[in-house]
Amino acid sequence: VDRRQRQMCIRDRGEGATIKALETLQQKGVHMIVITAQPPSLEAIKNLKEECRKLNIDRFFDVSPINLKPVFDYLKSWGSNEELDVQKLTAKLATLLVLYSDRYPADLSRIGNSKTRFEEPSKKVFYRLQQTMTLHKEDWSAEQRLEAREDPDLCPVKIWKTYIEKTLSLRHLPTTPDRLFLDPESPTTNPKTLNSEQISEIVLNVLKSSKLSEKDINSLMTEESKIHNFSGFSIARYRNILASRYNKAEAIELFIQLENLSCKNIFFVDDNCDTAFNVFLHFAQRQISGPSFVEDSASIFSFWYPPPPEGKEEAFQPNNKLLFMRLAQEFGSSKV
Repeated sequence: VDRRQRQMCIRDRGEGATIKALETLQQKGVHMIVITAQPPSLEAIKNLKEECRKLNIDRFFDVSPINLKPVFDYLKSWGSNEELDVQKLTAKLATLLVLYSDRYPADLSRIGNSKTRFEEPSKKVFYRLQQTMTLHKEDWSAEQRLEAREDPDLCPVKIWKTYIEKTLSLRHLPTTPDRLFLDPESPTTNPKTLNSEQISEIVLNVLKSSKLSEKDINSLMTEESKIHNFSGFSIARYRNILASRYNKAEAIELFIQLENLSCKNIFFVDDNCDTAFNVFLHFAQRQISGPSFVEDSASIFSFWYPPPPEGKEEAFQPNNKLLFMRLAQEFGSSKV
């Protein structure tokens, strides 16, 4: 199934009732996480974040898009690009590169100058980043692309061109470093580049002046998604979404540890009976033998939520399913 068709088929089971239930849990201060059986990779986390947004459930798992309007308003308050000095043009271009691309401030020092080309009339800019450096040559990344924007004061392509024009005096020597961002305070006889720390500080000042929250600033400054090695397993995490293959119990423990939570009740829901049973078994063994990041006094509830009739049931061990059903009945549940 092609990507476009797959996106059209994404939906939440229960739809309106699901949203209402999540809203109720959120209002009661319940910590909610999503754990996918996808491989523990940053790409899996990125895809899961996008799907949460398409389903309009991102707000429940702390993965909503950042409201960038305060930053755009702050940059526009500086006036037109032509009126700005090199210092402000540097700050404006670097910030917009962060906002309009997947790049973080520390990456921007690697953008080459000679590797830049524009698609006229100012529709796109293509550029490359330095990958590795050897004694005699530099290796460059694949070509990256940045689209123009309608507002000229917030268009990175137009600002890029203006910035190049205003820094020509620093680019005339054969010894000038082949980089986009040059230090405007360096002498014209010996131009220097802005390093990653300097560019990061410049962008950070803009974001702070825009009154963004500390959490949003951190999200724009560095990669928040990380792959953790926990109990011998790799687990990818971004805020309240995790990718851990079938090590979902360990993902729960990792989240509790990283958030330093004291949990009275933990509810786990999965549409595969093997996974639901294994999570139950994991915590039962932990409470007997330990150690665990879940307090011994915590109650663990593991639920199997069978796929809908039109859905396809995942592979499972018949004995696990039978035992799960019997345990559920033993503890007085009329439904599994």
